[in-house]
Amino acid sequence: MTPEVPVSPTAAAAPSCDVAAAGLVTVSTEARDGVAVVHIRGEIDVASAELLNETVNARLDAGDDLVLDCTEVTFMDSTGITCFITAQDNARAVVCGWSWQATSAPCCGRCGSASSTPC
Repeated sequence: MTPEVPVSPTAAAAPSCDVAAAGLVTVSTEARDGVAVVHIRGEIDVASAELLNETVNARLDAGDDLVLDCTEVTFMDSTGITCFITAQDNARAVVCGWSWQATSAPCCGRCGSASSTPC
């Protein structure tokens, strides 16, 4: 297991925070009143999809409602979108709530556009 390191102010303040890394992503989880907050930092792609899926499924298997914090995601390809669809399907299957949060960042690192239209 990767040593605990804070990845955001909310994760650093959590009494219990699990952190793992794969590829160019760091995933940490914290519990907040029965809700598992999964903080994702970096790139969600084929190199990190397995870690993200394992983390999300472990929290859903524990019966936690789930929030995916994507405020520090810098890139996501179609593999990342598949992770989100799978998370939603799995949450529905086990009757857990789930949501995600993000910021209005540029659509990609290539052009810097804040447009929803792909480059």
